[in-house]
Amino acid sequence: MSAEQLTEVLEQVGQLTNDEKLVLAIRLLEEIRTLKPRNEGLDSPNPVGKLPNLMRQKEQAWIEQHRTEYVGQWVALDGDQLICHSFNAGEVFETARRLGYSSPYVMQVQPSEEFPFAGW
Repeated sequence: MSAEQLTEVLEQVGQLTNDEKLVLAIRLLEEIRTLKPRNEGLDSPNPVGKLPNLMRQKEQAWIEQHRTEYVGQWVALDGDQLICHSFNAGEVFETARRLGYSSPYVMQVQPSEEFPFAGW
């Protein structure tokens, strides 16, 4: 994509409603999580795919510590501090913004993938 095309896309994003921006943001995050190197061979590093592991370590640790309390809910975190939580993603984004957070870590807490019993 050229710089001109990217500028046009960003201008269009600026015209979206807050709800539409939320849907777009969630979709982009899903895309980023599944990025694979393109046209670089199998051994090429994928720095974008590694970003979630390199950043927000405090937030990830908080999620692991509190996972069972918030399974299925959306949480907004600032470091290891819970800002707000809800089963409604839009509510979480809106509350965090209203409280003055410009880029909180927001995610839906998923159940642990570990088996609750030994032997598997």
